[in-house]
Amino acid sequence: MKKTENRMKRTENKTDLRLRLCAVLLLLAVLFFQLGMYLIPSVYATADLTKNDNYTLTSSSREFLRGIDRRVTICLLDPDGSDARLERFLERMTDYNRNITLKTVTVAEDAEFAEKYGLSGVTIQPYSVILEGEDRYGFLNYTDLFSFTNAKLGLSALTASEYSYYYSLFSSNSQYSEYLSELLTGTVQNFEGETMLCAGIEYVTAEYLPTNYYLTGHGEKDPSGTILSGIFELRSLECKALSLSDADAVPKDAASILILAPTEDLSAQDVAKLFAYLDDGGQLTVVTNEENLSMPNLMSVLSAYGMEGVSGKLSVMVQPDGEESGEKADESGEKSPENTEGEETGNEENGDAEKAPVKSDTVLAYPDVNHGLTEALASEDDYSVLAEGANAIRLTPSLSTKESSLLLNAILTTEKECFAEGREDERGSFIIGAAAETADGARVVWLTGADSYLKADQEESSVKNAYLLYLATLWTGKTYTSTLKEAPAKPYGTEALSITSSMKMLMGFFMIFLIPAGAATVGAVVRYRRKKA
Repeated sequence: MKKTENRMKRTENKTDLRLRLCAVLLLLAVLFFQLGMYLIPSVYATADLTKNDNYTLTSSSREFLRGIDRRVTICLLDPDGSDARLERFLERMTDYNRNITLKTVTVAEDAEFAEKYGLSGVTIQPYSVILEGEDRYGFLNYTDLFSFTNAKLGLSALTASEYSYYYSLFSSNSQYSEYLSELLTGTVQNFEGETMLCAGIEYVTAEYLPTNYYLTGHGEKDPSGTILSGIFELRSLECKALSLSDADAVPKDAASILILAPTEDLSAQDVAKLFAYLDDGGQLTVVTNEENLSMPNLMSVLSAYGMEGVSGKLSVMVQPDGEESGEKADESGEKSPENTEGEETGNEENGDAEKAPVKSDTVLAYPDVNHGLTEALASEDDYSVLAEGANAIRLTPSLSTKESSLLLNAILTTEKECFAEGREDERGSFIIGAAAETADGARVVWLTGADSYLKADQEESSVKNAYLLYLATLWTGKTYTSTLKEAPAKPYGTEALSITSSMKMLMGFFMIFLIPAGAATVGAVVRYRRKKA
């Protein structure tokens, strides 16, 4: 009898222990579930239930973000609560990599941040983004993240400014009222943010970016303060100084190199570095004065690409203008003859003073708009360049040391009545700008009359000349382009990451009632068995 009682008691104790253990395990499960929901990235703890998977990044974007190994901060500027969807999307981007963080910035309250990025006193669109990398940053206006499409009006992938143009056009004329109504009601706003943001992160985390350099160390002209530097700055084209004597080789990030009329010849070592750079598909623009023709090392680079300089400044005979000819305007505004003391007169009856043509070292030249370098000028009416102190260039592909695939083109040719100094009888049209390119990607441009391209004044001719040199730099240079696969644009509505009401009720019942009820039931059973015992 006693043995039976002991056996029953041991069984009850085991059962009691199991119930206690279950209760503890259940409570621990609830605790760890809650802790896990707090600690793990939201991308793994949430589900995108939106119709168009608005919060789900493409597989290529996710792979790219996971591979970022440098620190990036996404600065969301002046969020005002009007676009919680974008905030949630940015949070989701940070979930894929701990190197990517998100912070919100109220520009007006952060003077240091505003000064750092030149935003002091500047009106910022709420939800604009600055991407901070370790070496550089990128700015995305809020409207840059969207495009607009209207199938009925035949409009696709409009930028915000393009959409505003059509809105203004249709609003300005009552005849377009139907179009305006369709534009307002039938236009779909598309989210391009995934592509733009990933490309921005790629930009700020790139090990190096294509950079344009201008050579120093040989008395070269400094482009700073010239119209050329202003054009570079306006178009965000970076150009840095480069001393080859201080470098083992041309930097890997060199998009192009400018050589601007050195006063001393390049060393043999410098030339060797340039050749190594060009042999690897490098890009070079050389601007010279006639004095540079006597520099054998510099000329050896150009001759290797089939270009040879011809000595003698180019000139043209010009007829002096009215004022220089002694003409002056009368009260009616028309020119009237004026005899100048000491000048020969060609017509003694009326006192006309006709000057003989004089030689000018400033010649008129025209670009070949069919070439890739100057094709941007095709839309310009009679685009011309005034080159001062230029010398002719002879194209000599047979003397080139490069492969037979070398392409040589004249890109800038003078008017037909020019002549070289000392050869006045040989009049004609001369090449003063040439371009060479090889099959391996190397490009070399040569412009003569350097002073003409590096002026600081704002004369029309100076601006035209500088712009041509800018186009040469652009043609020989390489620009940053994203290598990422473009993500599809998604309609940008008001839907949010959410669950249905029924699912909310079910989850609430489970978390609030079922789990606590289970724990309470276990506790009640244990208490009952203890009381019974």
